[in-house]
Amino acid sequence: MNKIDLSDQLRNLFESMGVGTGANNLTVTYDNEFYTRDYKQKLESPKASFSDDPLALSCASWRMFRDTPERRWTNIDAVKATGEDRAMAQSIRDYYNQRYTMQALKGCQLTEYQQKTAQFLSGLYHLKTDELGLLYKLPYFYVEDCGIDSVIESTKSYEKPINRDRAEYTLTPVKQIFRTRKSGETVQFWYQDQSNHPVLIECRGTDQLVTMLRGLFRQSKIQVRSYTKLVAFDGPHEEKALKLFSWELVL
Repeated sequence: MNKIDLSDQLRNLFESMGVGTGANNLTVTYDNEFYTRDYKQKLESPKASFSDDPLALSCASWRMFRDTPERRWTNIDAVKATGEDRAMAQSIRDYYNQRYTMQALKGCQLTEYQQKTAQFLSGLYHLKTDELGLLYKLPYFYVEDCGIDSVIESTKSYEKPINRDRAEYTLTPVKQIFRTRKSGETVQFWYQDQSNHPVLIECRGTDQLVTMLRGLFRQSKIQVRSYTKLVAFDGPHEEKALKLFSWELVL
């Protein structure tokens, strides 16, 4: 893996968490008060070995899924990283290093997952064999987060009181996002309403409605009658959106 230079802010963040940033950029120390006994035992799993940049290999695995959805979670030992994969890997490093640095500068506490991810992406942490799920999912999270960013950039946060009654909305498609979590996978269909507010229709990835919703999403506009609730975007965003439920098409 190529050595990656860190910003001074990110380096200071890691040092404050007890992460060494020596010359080899791979020294990690653990604070007994921060890590639980179970977590330290987990870290005793052997280090994973990779034939190439592990993140580029993960991006190659994701590319297999993008091009052929049936090929989900292709083993990184069975793929070869291309120039496209290496470029995506660098974009992921830049994206999350910047995001986590900004969160830390704003005084936001990083979760344990975010801390480990930031350390891995910066070359300060070597993944263990039982932590490869983080590696495989990073390209999926990155594509999802970039999709959310594009929705926020092209719409206007909803700030008005929610209409408790069923109302009609004219919706223009903005972005379709595949979302993967431990609780399951969903497909998000993001629209903007007639006032340029973000509107979400979401269903489980295994739901038979997905095919119908994808067909609707290809239309330039749709009109629906629906109840709504106010929801926050995933990630460090303050913007709000409307989520539809118990909705029906207006023909």
